[in-house]
Amino acid sequence: MASSNISLPLEDIAFSEADQGSKERGKSWLSLPWRSIAYVTVCVWQITCLLVLLAVAATIPIIQWASLGYLLEAASRVANGRSWREILPGRERAGRIILVLLCLTITWLPVWLATQYSYQAELIEPGSRIASRWRIAAGTAAILWMIYGLWAIIRGGRIRDFLWPAPIRFLREFIPRILRRSTWHDLEDRLWSVTAGLQVPRLAWLGFRAWLGALIWLAVPATMMVIGMQSYQQPGRVVIGVIGFIAMWWVLLHLPFLQVQMAQENRLRSMFRLSTVRQSFRKAPWAFFFGSLVTLALALPLYLLRIEVIPKELMFLPCLAFVLLTLPAKLCVGWAMYRGQQDKPNRWLLNRYAAWFLQLAIVPVYMLFLYLGSISSWDGPLVVFLQHAFLTPVPFVGQ
Repeated sequence: MASSNISLPLEDIAFSEADQGSKERGKSWLSLPWRSIAYVTVCVWQITCLLVLLAVAATIPIIQWASLGYLLEAASRVANGRSWREILPGRERAGRIILVLLCLTITWLPVWLATQYSYQAELIEPGSRIASRWRIAAGTAAILWMIYGLWAIIRGGRIRDFLWPAPIRFLREFIPRILRRSTWHDLEDRLWSVTAGLQVPRLAWLGFRAWLGALIWLAVPATMMVIGMQSYQQPGRVVIGVIGFIAMWWVLLHLPFLQVQMAQENRLRSMFRLSTVRQSFRKAPWAFFFGSLVTLALALPLYLLRIEVIPKELMFLPCLAFVLLTLPAKLCVGWAMYRGQQDKPNRWLLNRYAAWFLQLAIVPVYMLFLYLGSISSWDGPLVVFLQHAFLTPVPFVGQ
């Protein structure tokens, strides 16, 4: 992804100054622990910001596919053998975006307070001099906030740029620069660099194809299961439901790995090539079992969030839980695909069958929760179709 001029100050302090100091002092035994702590702190911050952005994306129609596409992109990088530093692309950019938004939000608090006082004064005594003064103060504070934020972003958007406005430099540079067309072109280039670096269209296209492929796989067995659940007194429908249950059982064994395979090859038809997945399973049966176990196990708690409709204002929180539990599941599936694509002989037959039977045993537990979800969820039988483990990581679709 393209780099941005907005930098993460914590990363600058942790590495730039630490590296310079280590060169001057030599290999001090104290430098390594502090640099390790700083590195871990930066990584935790960046991954947290990344999860927040993915959760926000999961609440927006169409952009939801980009959230799913990112999860599959990370899984495909694991499957391709990329290093652990490369499996979460854009985490540095996410940290920078959240940092700037957080600083802008904090500096907006005085404007918000002035606006609230203006509103209250107008309610208590409409048209009074105090209300007029507070209204002027709120407007002035909003203008100053826009100038303050713009000046901080022009200088780099780092924490120190928001903490210290550099007044002398502001008087010398801001007014002459703000009147130049090149300044606005530079800001436009930065905004475009940040937006294009997110690669939302590519990830949304990837997520849409994975969503479509999963929906095709789930459509027939889910329809048969719903028909069987409609009436238990008609033997014909019960037979159809049993057949749908068996078909869904078979689909759930392969679907997580087919999605990662599609993300690896970036082709929708890869979602329907079972032979490659089966060949990979023969080389790493226990890794495939672990991938299925983690995928289905982490999907179970999320059905509790579908029991009752949550207001749109709080929709971000369950989406954050969905992304937080779906990401490690996708990474485990990618790791299983990586193990299965190694150039090594097939595992011993008894070893393969042991992993296969255990994999068969965990699927009915998930399907039991799927059935309970169709009874308790406000979505009803649609839960059988809209399985969050394979579709967009969002618990609600009908609001």
